[in-house]
Amino acid sequence: MVSDILGLSEKRILQALCAGENDPVCLARLMHPGVKATQEQAIAALTAGMREHHRFLPIKYT
Repeated sequence: MVSDILGLSEKRILQALCAGENDPVCLARLMHPGVKATQEQAIAALTAGMREHHRFLPIKYT
């Protein structure tokens, strides 16, 4: 869906996921308009199996 997991949109989505947001539509709305993926593609990608323990996995920024 995206080419850079550390981009602006991706950071916003990751922060929202960590904060407890799990609605794919709300998460897709956080994408920057310049992202090439459509809202429908983002919603499909964000519908994946996110479980509660995933919110606590460490994120390694490089």
